Amino acid sequence: MNMIQEYLEALSDEERASDSLYHERLNVCGGCSRLENGLCVMCGCFVLYRAGKTDSKCPVDKW
Repeated sequence: MNMIQEYLEALSDEERASDSLYHERLNVCGGCSRLENGLCVMCGCFVLYRAGKTDSKCPVDKW
């Protein structure tokens, strides 16, 4: 968890999603059946990191 936070903090302002967008994305992912132990089973990403990047997309177009 700490590593993910460090990666997010290392992103530039342009690369980092706003707090509101980040939390909105996490809420969507939290209700998704493809989320298991913090990982997206569709793409294998750590959802906490993917949601924090501005240019990231959900692999099933939920956000």
